[in-house]
Amino acid sequence: MTNKLFVIPGHGAGDSGAVGNGYKEAERVRALATKVKEYGGDHVILSDFNLNSYRSNIIGKCQVPNDCLILELHIDSSKNTKARGGHVIINANFKADEYDDALATMISTMFPGRAKTIVGRTDLANVRRAADKGYNYRLLECCFISNTEDINKFNAEMDKLAKDILGCFKISVTESAKSATTTKKSNEEVAWEVIKGLWGNGITRKLKLAKAGYNYAEIQKRVNELLK
Repeated sequence: MTNKLFVIPGHGAGDSGAVGNGYKEAERVRALATKVKEYGGDHVILSDFNLNSYRSNIIGKCQVPNDCLILELHIDSSKNTKARGGHVIINANFKADEYDDALATMISTMFPGRAKTIVGRTDLANVRRAADKGYNYRLLECCFISNTEDINKFNAEMDKLAKDILGCFKISVTESAKSATTTKKSNEEVAWEVIKGLWGNGITRKLKLAKAGYNYAEIQKRVNELLK
């Protein structure tokens, strides 16, 4: 039987979470959660994006379907812009299971830089709540929003990250997602579109490019080269 995964994107409901490089954590983890659902189909259930899971206490109030594995998504931040990498947070009173181990290996390979790939904590509300209710739960800090290289890679490789997350929970990409084809334009083509104003300006442009799966830094570099 295929596992079912309940995905909780962190923050939201007026709480932006971490902010860096023109991005907000709450928006980015919701974008990732949407991709996980897109590729996982009926095997993935998303929490209400309009809620802040911490404030609304959806875990403590048992608003999670029975027999679901739980993954809470976050992106870290640091005053040190060189800090980078992803890791998995579990309850310190528990031993990491096969899903935690797989997730830690995957995220530390994609986003290296952390001293520990699995960290045990008991000071986080949802970590404690999940333990009290007997839920199979973990929190994933994908990378650092304050690190330009990390967040650019997060944006550019979001589809791969979503599929890899599913793989860690032994959930296959749905056939409909496999058959769906998305034709991406070259950086050159997109750069010319940017110059023509088709992608907007400033933060709007950055968010649109990221949502479409393009690396903003690479596109902007090509734009600058063409304008010269």
